[in-house]
Amino acid sequence: MKFTETGLEHFRLNAQAWSGIMAATAQELEDNILKLSSMLDVSLTSLTDGDVLRWNASSQKFENVPYYDVFTSTTTSTTTTTTTAP
Repeated sequence: MKFTETGLEHFRLNAQAWSGIMAATAQELEDNILKLSSMLDVSLTSLTDGDVLRWNASSQKFENVPYYDVFTSTTTSTTTTTTTAP
């Protein structure tokens, strides 16, 4: 699908077209990872899907870590109101 002035328009791609899209996407990802890993303050090891960068103060570098190692806390709040009769 793609957006047009009148809404969404469906279109079909054959296997060769999808293969080209996937190859271009893979190349773009590879290029960006190479650029990122060549930065002096970034240390990338054993990349997996869902990794994010987190600053490591002791090494003074960004390191890749699983998403859930960074975003694990869930914040919930409750409010209790107590009323006493006179």
